Amino acid sequence: MKFKIVFLFVVICLLSRHSAFAQMRASNDFPVQISDAASSPKNKLSKTKDTIVDQFNLKGLIFYINAGVLLANKYNANFYSGQPGNVNSMDWVMNSKVYRDDIAASLGISAYDEFYVSDYSTNMKYEPAFNVGLGIRYGINDRWGGFIQFNQSTLKTSGIFQVYIKEEEDQSLHMPVYYTGNVVGQESRSLIDLGVTYTYPVDKYMHILFEGG
Repeated sequence: MKFKIVFLFVVICLLSRHSAFAQMRASNDFPVQISDAASSPKNKLSKTKDTIVDQFNLKGLIFYINAGVLLANKYNANFYSGQPGNVNSMDWVMNSKVYRDDIAASLGISAYDEFYVSDYSTNMKYEPAFNVGLGIRYGINDRWGGFIQFNQSTLKTSGIFQVYIKEEEDQSLHMPVYYTGNVVGQESRSLIDLGVTYTYPVDKYMHILFEGG
């Protein structure tokens, strides 16, 4: 009889405790707060970044095509000015038997008349040129990698020169006669770039690529 009473008391206590726990759960008044470290904002951000990087999977070899604009410096552009001392000097062209007759005819004078270049262009610059190339990137991991790329472009430059014609000099006014012409230079330039890349994921649709070399 004693055993039955004790057993009944224990059952009543358990039922009472279960009822109190149910009331606390219904009122959301829990004495203990459960915290999940994986659900913190910092860990969520880390998981998001890892997911973004996994979506790109930049490891291994990647072949790509690039295009842009080449802004060349002006120092080599004066090679096309035709000044004395250059390989393609205008004086050489003017005195050449091959070209002198054609030049004189375009000026409306005889090849035996005296004419020469009196002023050269001294500040020639390259125009912005379209640049296109092929590249190979090897990703060591999802962030770091190395690359080599081959680029091709065609550079153009232009300037103004003056030709003095002695036979057309105005004798009454003693004014020299000058003709102005344009000189144009064009060259093909090939570039090889070697460097290191670093990739920073922004979201699942875009990432920022940094290159240096």
